[in-house]
Amino acid sequence: MLLLAAFLAIAVFQIFLPPFIGLANNGDFGRVIARFGYAPVGGWSDNFVFFAADYRQDARQYWNAEVPTSEILLFAPVAWFSEHFAGGRLDIRWQGLAHLALFAMAFLLGLLAIGKHGFHAQWIVGLPMLWVLGDVRYVAALNSFYTDTAAFLGLFLAVPALALLMSEDRPVYSFLVFLGAGLLATAKTQHAPLGAVVALVLFGMGAARRRFHCVAAGLALAAVSLSMSLVTPTSYNARPLFNAVFYKIHPASSDPAADAREMGLHPEELRYSGMHAYMAGNPCEDARYQADFIARVTPRRLATFYLRHPWRTARLAYADLVTEAPKMRSGNLSNYQRKDGHPAGALSRHFCSWTDIRSWLLGILPT
Repeated sequence: MLLLAAFLAIAVFQIFLPPFIGLANNGDFGRVIARFGYAPVGGWSDNFVFFAADYRQDARQYWNAEVPTSEILLFAPVAWFSEHFAGGRLDIRWQGLAHLALFAMAFLLGLLAIGKHGFHAQWIVGLPMLWVLGDVRYVAALNSFYTDTAAFLGLFLAVPALALLMSEDRPVYSFLVFLGAGLLATAKTQHAPLGAVVALVLFGMGAARRRFHCVAAGLALAAVSLSMSLVTPTSYNARPLFNAVFYKIHPASSDPAADAREMGLHPEELRYSGMHAYMAGNPCEDARYQADFIARVTPRRLATFYLRHPWRTARLAYADLVTEAPKMRSGNLSNYQRKDGHPAGALSRHFCSWTDIRSWLLGILPT
Protein backbone atom coordinates (compact mmCIF):
# COMPACT_ATOMS: atom_id res chain seq x y z
CA MET A 1 0.00 0.00 0.00
CA LEU A 2 2.97 2.34 0.48
CA LEU A 3 3.76 2.10 -3.23
CA LEU A 4 0.15 2.89 -4.16
CA ALA A 5 0.17 5.85 -1.75
CA ALA A 6 3.43 7.10 -3.30
CA PHE A 7 1.94 6.79 -6.79
CA LEU A 8 -1.14 8.76 -5.78
CA ALA A 9 1.01 11.45 -4.13
CA ILE A 10 3.10 11.87 -7.30
CA ALA A 11 -0.01 12.08 -9.47
CA VAL A 12 -1.86 14.48 -7.17
CA PHE A 13 1.18 16.77 -6.96
CA GLN A 14 1.32 17.05 -10.74
CA ILE A 15 -2.32 17.31 -11.80
CA PHE A 16 -4.17 18.83 -8.85
CA LEU A 17 -1.87 21.16 -6.89
CA PRO A 18 -1.21 24.63 -8.39
CA PRO A 19 0.41 25.26 -10.74
CA PHE A 20 -1.04 21.97 -11.95
CA ILE A 21 -0.23 20.60 -15.38
CA GLY A 22 -2.00 18.85 -18.23
CA LEU A 23 -1.68 18.76 -22.01
CA ALA A 24 -2.60 21.18 -24.75
CA ASN A 25 -5.13 20.00 -27.32
CA ASN A 26 -3.91 18.03 -30.34
CA GLY A 27 -7.35 17.96 -31.98
CA ASP A 28 -8.95 15.21 -29.89
CA PHE A 29 -10.67 17.48 -27.40
CA GLY A 30 -13.42 18.69 -29.72
CA ARG A 31 -14.30 15.15 -30.74
CA VAL A 32 -14.95 14.32 -27.08
CA ILE A 33 -16.31 17.36 -25.30
CA ALA A 34 -18.09 19.24 -28.12
CA ARG A 35 -20.50 16.32 -28.32
CA PHE A 36 -21.75 17.54 -24.91
CA GLY A 37 -21.62 21.20 -25.91
CA TYR A 38 -18.43 22.07 -23.98
CA ALA A 39 -15.63 24.36 -25.13
CA PRO A 40 -12.65 26.09 -23.49
CA VAL A 41 -13.37 29.37 -21.75
CA GLY A 42 -11.94 31.96 -24.13
CA GLY A 43 -12.30 29.83 -27.24
CA TRP A 44 -10.41 27.07 -28.98
CA SER A 45 -7.42 28.94 -30.45
CA ASP A 46 -5.34 29.16 -27.27
CA ASN A 47 -6.22 25.56 -26.47
CA PHE A 48 -3.82 24.30 -29.15
CA VAL A 49 -0.71 26.10 -27.86
CA PHE A 50 -1.30 26.13 -24.10
CA PHE A 51 -2.91 23.75 -21.63
CA ALA A 52 -6.47 24.95 -20.93
CA ALA A 53 -8.07 24.00 -17.63
CA ASP A 54 -11.43 25.80 -17.66
CA TYR A 55 -14.39 24.82 -19.84
CA ARG A 56 -18.02 25.84 -20.07
CA GLN A 57 -21.11 24.29 -21.60
CA ASP A 58 -22.65 26.26 -24.46
CA ALA A 59 -25.24 24.77 -26.82
CA ARG A 60 -23.72 26.77 -29.68
CA GLN A 61 -20.51 24.77 -29.29
CA TYR A 62 -22.22 21.43 -29.94
CA TRP A 63 -20.54 19.33 -32.60
CA ASN A 64 -20.72 15.60 -33.25
CA ALA A 65 -17.58 14.39 -35.02
CA GLU A 66 -19.22 10.94 -35.37
CA VAL A 67 -15.93 9.34 -34.37
CA PRO A 68 -16.50 6.82 -31.57
CA THR A 69 -14.03 6.61 -28.70
CA SER A 70 -14.16 5.25 -25.17
CA GLU A 71 -12.87 8.61 -23.93
CA ILE A 72 -16.42 9.88 -24.51
CA LEU A 73 -17.65 7.31 -21.98
CA LEU A 74 -15.05 8.48 -19.46
CA PHE A 75 -16.08 12.10 -19.99
CA ALA A 76 -19.86 11.53 -19.84
CA PRO A 77 -20.17 11.37 -16.01
CA VAL A 78 -17.94 14.43 -15.65
CA ALA A 79 -20.12 16.33 -18.14
CA TRP A 80 -23.24 15.23 -16.25
CA PHE A 81 -21.79 16.41 -12.94
CA SER A 82 -20.83 19.75 -14.46
CA GLU A 83 -24.25 20.29 -15.99
CA HIS A 84 -26.25 19.38 -12.88
CA PHE A 85 -24.05 20.60 -10.04
CA ALA A 86 -21.74 23.31 -11.43
CA GLY A 87 -23.95 25.25 -13.79
CA GLY A 88 -22.09 24.04 -16.84
CA ARG A 89 -18.66 25.09 -15.56
CA LEU A 90 -16.01 22.38 -15.83
CA ASP A 91 -12.54 22.18 -14.37
CA ILE A 92 -10.39 19.70 -16.32
CA ARG A 93 -9.14 18.31 -13.00
CA TRP A 94 -12.52 16.60 -12.64
CA GLN A 95 -11.67 14.58 -15.72
CA GLY A 96 -8.22 14.08 -14.25
CA LEU A 97 -9.84 12.58 -11.16
CA ALA A 98 -11.89 10.15 -13.28
CA HIS A 99 -8.75 9.12 -15.16
CA LEU A 100 -6.70 8.83 -11.98
CA ALA A 101 -9.27 6.48 -10.40
CA LEU A 102 -8.71 4.03 -13.28
CA PHE A 103 -4.95 4.58 -13.22
CA ALA A 104 -4.80 3.88 -9.48
CA MET A 105 -6.86 0.72 -10.00
CA ALA A 106 -4.40 -0.40 -12.69
CA PHE A 107 -1.45 0.31 -10.40
CA LEU A 108 -3.07 -1.65 -7.57
CA LEU A 109 -3.77 -4.59 -9.89
CA GLY A 110 -0.13 -4.53 -10.93
CA LEU A 111 0.98 -4.67 -7.31
CA LEU A 112 -1.41 -7.57 -6.62
CA ALA A 113 -0.13 -9.50 -9.64
CA ILE A 114 3.50 -8.98 -8.60
CA GLY A 115 2.63 -9.79 -4.98
CA LYS A 116 1.83 -13.36 -6.02
CA HIS A 117 5.59 -13.85 -6.21
CA GLY A 118 6.30 -12.59 -2.71
CA PHE A 119 6.78 -9.41 -0.74
CA HIS A 120 10.31 -8.74 -1.98
CA ALA A 121 9.29 -9.20 -5.61
CA GLN A 122 6.53 -6.65 -5.11
CA TRP A 123 9.04 -4.03 -4.05
CA ILE A 124 11.69 -5.02 -6.60
CA VAL A 125 9.23 -4.65 -9.47
CA GLY A 126 6.92 -2.11 -7.83
CA LEU A 127 9.55 0.62 -7.47
CA PRO A 128 10.42 0.65 -11.20
CA MET A 129 6.69 0.54 -11.94
CA LEU A 130 6.24 3.61 -9.72
CA TRP A 131 9.07 5.37 -11.57
CA VAL A 132 7.61 4.63 -15.00
CA LEU A 133 3.90 5.15 -14.37
CA GLY A 134 4.48 8.24 -12.24
CA ASP A 135 6.32 9.89 -15.13
CA VAL A 136 4.90 13.15 -16.47
CA ARG A 137 4.49 11.48 -19.89
CA TYR A 138 1.51 9.53 -18.52
CA VAL A 139 0.34 11.63 -15.59
CA ALA A 140 -0.01 14.91 -17.53
CA ALA A 141 -2.33 13.12 -19.99
CA LEU A 142 -4.79 12.53 -17.16
CA ASN A 143 -5.68 16.24 -17.34
CA SER A 144 -6.79 16.00 -20.96
CA PHE A 145 -9.50 14.65 -23.22
CA TYR A 146 -7.11 12.60 -25.35
CA THR A 147 -8.32 9.37 -26.87
CA ASP A 148 -4.83 8.03 -26.16
CA THR A 149 -5.48 8.47 -22.44
CA ALA A 150 -8.35 5.99 -22.56
CA ALA A 151 -6.08 3.69 -24.56
CA PHE A 152 -3.16 3.56 -22.14
CA LEU A 153 -5.45 3.35 -19.11
CA GLY A 154 -7.17 0.38 -20.73
CA LEU A 155 -3.82 -1.26 -21.49
CA PHE A 156 -2.52 -0.73 -17.95
CA LEU A 157 -5.73 -2.24 -16.58
CA ALA A 158 -5.88 -5.23 -18.89
CA VAL A 159 -2.30 -6.49 -18.51
CA PRO A 160 -2.22 -7.07 -14.71
CA ALA A 161 -5.86 -8.22 -14.72
CA LEU A 162 -4.98 -10.87 -17.31
CA ALA A 163 -1.96 -11.95 -15.24
CA LEU A 164 -4.19 -12.29 -12.18
CA LEU A 165 -6.80 -14.22 -14.17
CA MET A 166 -4.17 -16.73 -15.25
CA SER A 167 -3.23 -17.42 -11.65
CA GLU A 168 -6.64 -17.01 -10.01
CA ASP A 169 -9.72 -18.11 -11.90
CA ARG A 170 -12.07 -15.39 -10.64
CA PRO A 171 -14.94 -13.69 -12.53
CA VAL A 172 -13.89 -10.24 -11.31
CA TYR A 173 -10.60 -10.56 -13.19
CA SER A 174 -12.39 -11.59 -16.38
CA PHE A 175 -14.49 -8.46 -16.05
CA LEU A 176 -11.44 -6.26 -15.46
CA VAL A 177 -9.69 -7.73 -18.51
CA PHE A 178 -12.82 -7.00 -20.52
CA LEU A 179 -13.01 -3.47 -19.10
CA GLY A 180 -9.37 -2.66 -19.78
CA ALA A 181 -9.14 -4.28 -23.21
CA GLY A 182 -12.51 -2.77 -24.11
CA LEU A 183 -11.28 0.74 -23.27
CA LEU A 184 -8.16 0.11 -25.33
CA ALA A 185 -9.98 -1.39 -28.32
CA THR A 186 -12.55 1.40 -28.48
CA ALA A 187 -10.23 4.34 -27.79
CA LYS A 188 -9.35 4.44 -31.50
CA THR A 189 -10.51 2.33 -34.40
CA GLN A 190 -6.96 1.20 -35.16
CA HIS A 191 -6.82 -0.43 -31.70
CA ALA A 192 -9.82 -2.69 -32.37
CA PRO A 193 -7.64 -5.63 -33.59
CA LEU A 194 -5.89 -5.63 -30.20
CA GLY A 195 -9.25 -6.18 -28.54
CA ALA A 196 -9.90 -9.10 -30.88
CA VAL A 197 -6.57 -10.69 -29.91
CA VAL A 198 -7.35 -10.42 -26.18
CA ALA A 199 -10.85 -11.76 -26.89
CA LEU A 200 -9.32 -14.90 -28.43
CA VAL A 201 -7.09 -15.34 -25.36
CA LEU A 202 -10.06 -15.05 -23.02
CA PHE A 203 -12.17 -17.41 -25.09
CA GLY A 204 -9.33 -19.94 -25.28
CA MET A 205 -8.73 -19.80 -21.52
CA GLY A 206 -12.42 -20.18 -20.84
CA ALA A 207 -12.80 -23.13 -23.18
CA ALA A 208 -9.71 -24.87 -21.77
CA ARG A 209 -10.73 -24.34 -18.14
CA ARG A 210 -14.48 -24.63 -18.74
CA ARG A 211 -15.07 -21.24 -17.18
CA PHE A 212 -18.14 -19.44 -18.44
CA HIS A 213 -17.01 -16.01 -17.22
CA CYS A 214 -13.88 -16.15 -19.42
CA VAL A 215 -15.88 -17.24 -22.46
CA ALA A 216 -18.50 -14.55 -21.85
CA ALA A 217 -15.85 -11.85 -21.43
CA GLY A 218 -14.12 -13.01 -24.62
CA LEU A 219 -17.33 -12.98 -26.64
CA ALA A 220 -18.32 -9.58 -25.28
CA LEU A 221 -14.90 -8.14 -26.07
CA ALA A 222 -14.99 -9.58 -29.58
CA ALA A 223 -18.39 -7.98 -30.14
CA VAL A 224 -17.18 -4.61 -28.83
CA SER A 225 -14.05 -4.70 -30.99
CA LEU A 226 -16.01 -5.63 -34.11
CA SER A 227 -18.61 -2.95 -33.40
CA MET A 228 -15.86 -0.33 -33.17
CA SER A 229 -14.78 -1.13 -36.71
CA LEU A 230 -18.34 -1.13 -38.01
CA VAL A 231 -19.56 2.13 -36.46
CA THR A 232 -16.51 4.24 -37.35
CA PRO A 233 -17.27 6.30 -40.46
CA THR A 234 -15.09 5.50 -43.46
CA SER A 235 -14.10 9.18 -43.68
CA TYR A 236 -12.12 8.68 -40.46
CA ASN A 237 -9.57 6.70 -42.48
CA ALA A 238 -9.03 9.40 -45.11
CA ARG A 239 -6.35 11.47 -43.39
CA PRO A 240 -4.26 8.55 -42.02
CA LEU A 241 -4.35 6.88 -45.44
CA PHE A 242 -3.44 10.14 -47.17
CA ASN A 243 -0.48 10.56 -44.80
CA ALA A 244 0.71 7.00 -45.35
CA VAL A 245 0.56 7.30 -49.14
CA PHE A 246 1.77 10.84 -49.79
CA TYR A 247 3.86 11.64 -46.72
CA LYS A 248 5.52 8.26 -46.18
CA ILE A 249 5.46 5.98 -49.22
CA HIS A 250 5.72 8.30 -52.24
CA PRO A 251 8.58 10.55 -51.10
CA ALA A 252 10.75 7.43 -50.66
CA SER A 253 9.58 5.73 -53.87
CA SER A 254 11.92 4.97 -56.79
CA ASP A 255 8.94 4.64 -59.14
CA PRO A 256 6.08 6.87 -57.93
CA ALA A 257 3.98 6.31 -61.04
CA ALA A 258 4.01 2.53 -60.62
CA ASP A 259 3.20 2.82 -56.92
CA ALA A 260 0.36 5.20 -57.73
CA ARG A 261 -1.19 2.70 -60.14
CA GLU A 262 -0.85 -0.12 -57.61
CA MET A 263 -2.63 1.89 -54.92
CA GLY A 264 -5.38 3.19 -57.19
CA LEU A 265 -4.24 6.81 -57.41
CA HIS A 266 -4.81 9.16 -60.31
CA PRO A 267 -1.64 10.41 -62.07
CA GLU A 268 -2.45 14.04 -61.18
CA GLU A 269 -2.41 13.14 -57.48
CA LEU A 270 1.36 12.67 -57.57
CA ARG A 271 1.66 16.41 -56.99
CA TYR A 272 0.62 15.75 -53.38
CA SER A 273 3.80 13.76 -52.69
CA GLY A 274 5.44 15.05 -49.51
CA MET A 275 2.21 16.60 -48.24
CA HIS A 276 0.38 15.46 -45.11
CA ALA A 277 -3.33 15.80 -44.35
CA TYR A 278 -2.92 18.62 -41.84
CA MET A 279 -0.96 20.99 -44.05
CA ALA A 280 -2.67 24.08 -45.40
CA GLY A 281 -4.13 23.46 -48.83
CA ASN A 282 -4.22 19.69 -48.58
CA PRO A 283 -7.05 18.09 -50.62
CA CYS A 284 -8.51 16.27 -47.60
CA GLU A 285 -10.20 19.54 -46.67
CA ASP A 286 -12.59 18.78 -49.55
CA ALA A 287 -15.24 16.25 -48.46
CA ARG A 288 -15.79 15.14 -52.04
CA TYR A 289 -12.10 14.37 -52.48
CA GLN A 290 -12.08 12.49 -49.18
CA ALA A 291 -14.97 10.28 -50.28
CA ASP A 292 -13.38 9.57 -53.67
CA PHE A 293 -9.94 8.94 -52.15
CA ILE A 294 -11.04 6.40 -49.54
CA ALA A 295 -13.18 4.60 -52.13
CA ARG A 296 -9.98 3.91 -54.07
CA VAL A 297 -7.27 3.76 -51.40
CA THR A 298 -8.70 1.47 -48.74
CA PRO A 299 -6.92 0.10 -45.65
CA ARG A 300 -7.00 -3.33 -47.26
CA ARG A 301 -5.35 -2.02 -50.43
CA LEU A 302 -2.64 -0.31 -48.42
CA ALA A 303 -2.04 -3.47 -46.37
CA THR A 304 -1.73 -5.45 -49.60
CA PHE A 305 0.84 -2.94 -50.87
CA TYR A 306 2.88 -3.35 -47.70
CA LEU A 307 2.79 -7.15 -48.00
CA ARG A 308 3.92 -7.01 -51.62
CA HIS A 309 6.88 -4.82 -50.70
CA PRO A 310 8.18 -6.18 -47.38
CA TRP A 311 11.65 -4.66 -47.66
CA ARG A 312 10.28 -1.18 -48.34
CA THR A 313 7.79 -1.63 -45.50
CA ALA A 314 10.62 -2.55 -43.14
CA ARG A 315 12.59 0.53 -44.20
CA LEU A 316 9.59 2.81 -43.66
CA ALA A 317 9.00 1.28 -40.22
CA TYR A 318 12.66 1.73 -39.31
CA ALA A 319 12.61 5.35 -40.49
CA ASP A 320 9.66 5.99 -38.17
CA LEU A 321 11.53 4.36 -35.30
CA VAL A 322 14.53 6.61 -35.94
CA THR A 323 12.61 9.87 -36.30
CA GLU A 324 9.43 9.43 -34.25
CA ALA A 325 10.14 6.91 -31.46
CA PRO A 326 12.51 9.21 -29.50
CA LYS A 327 9.79 11.90 -29.38
CA MET A 328 8.17 10.62 -26.22
CA ARG A 329 6.68 14.07 -25.55
CA SER A 330 5.38 16.41 -28.25
CA GLY A 331 7.34 19.63 -28.17
CA ASN A 332 4.35 21.73 -29.25
CA LEU A 333 1.86 20.49 -26.65
CA SER A 334 2.44 22.58 -23.55
CA ASN A 335 1.93 21.27 -20.03
CA TYR A 336 1.19 24.76 -18.72
CA GLN A 337 -1.58 27.31 -18.91
CA ARG A 338 -0.83 30.69 -20.46
CA LYS A 339 -1.32 32.38 -17.07
CA ASP A 340 1.51 30.29 -15.60
CA GLY A 341 4.01 32.46 -17.47
CA HIS A 342 5.70 29.77 -19.55
CA PRO A 343 6.17 30.06 -23.33
CA ALA A 344 3.97 28.12 -25.75
CA GLY A 345 5.00 24.47 -25.90
CA ALA A 346 6.78 24.56 -22.52
CA LEU A 347 7.07 21.13 -20.91
CA SER A 348 7.22 20.26 -17.25
CA ARG A 349 10.63 19.12 -16.02
CA HIS A 350 9.28 17.37 -12.93
CA PHE A 351 9.04 13.55 -12.82
CA CYS A 352 10.42 13.19 -16.34
CA SER A 353 13.53 11.05 -15.86
CA TRP A 354 11.94 7.90 -17.29
CA THR A 355 10.87 9.71 -20.45
CA ASP A 356 14.24 11.43 -20.83
CA ILE A 357 16.21 8.20 -20.46
CA ARG A 358 13.93 6.25 -22.77
CA SER A 359 14.03 8.98 -25.42
CA TRP A 360 17.83 9.03 -25.20
CA LEU A 361 18.05 5.25 -25.53
CA LEU A 362 15.64 5.22 -28.48
CA GLY A 363 17.77 7.87 -30.14
CA ILE A 364 20.80 5.61 -29.82
CA LEU A 365 19.12 2.28 -30.58
CA PRO A 366 15.68 2.73 -32.22
CA THR A 367 14.03 -0.58 -31.41
